[in-house]
This record gives sequence, structure tokens and C-alpha cells, in this order.
Amino acid sequence: MEVTRTQRRSDGTVSLDGRRFELPSQFAHLKRPRLRYARWDLANVDLVDARTGAVLCPLYPVDKNANASGERRLKKTSVTTAPQPRDEVAPLLSKLMAEFAATGLPPPYLPDEPDEEEPSS
Repeated sequence: MEVTRTQRRSDGTVSLDGRRFELPSQFAHLKRPRLRYARWDLANVDLVDARTGAVLCPLYPVDKNANASGERRLKKTSVTTAPQPRDEVAPLLSKLMAEFAATGLPPPYLPDEPDEEEPSS
């Protein structure tokens, strides 16, 4: 069966036939996730892309022992920063530049240099 459920915003779970399943934190933005499962086997529940029908990930029942500590809030994922730019040339680009330099031809592209102001007539 394929059904749409509402995700609990407080702990990132969905209810399915009386059992609660945890959604991975990367899918916390989904308000109404689509689930695919067999009625007779709740051990295999999948999160499905509503547009394409592709399986995104399996869902697992809530671990009551792990939740007994009282921490039920979703943890925010850390924001990664962009890598620092390096001064070296990329390996493939340096290989292509070397191959082109070996041909002895002038470069196919010359950057525009700022034009000197020409006197207007």
C-alpha cells in the first residue's frame, strides 16, 4: 500500500497502523511524507518520493529504549562551509593546458583587456 501521513514536527515520527516510525533527519522538511508498506508486514516500511515513486529510504519503528532519556527534539544538522579556495590549478585543467601548449598553437581564447578610451568624433 502507499499512503500519505503527517509528520510530527516535535520528534520527526509518523504513525502507521498504530505504530510510530522515525524519519531520518534529512527528511525533516517533509510535512506529508509518502510511505509504502505491506499491510501484513510492518517490518518493511519505505519512504517514497511522491513524484517519481522511487524509494528514498527504509523507515524503522521508534526505539522506545533510546527515547526513554526524554530527548525527543530533532537535532539541527550542522551547516558546512564552502572549502577554502586553493591557489593551484586543477589537475585536469593543468593536463589540458600542457597538451595545448605542446601543439604550439596560440590560445583559443584571449581575455578582453580593458579598452583604452578612444576619442569620440
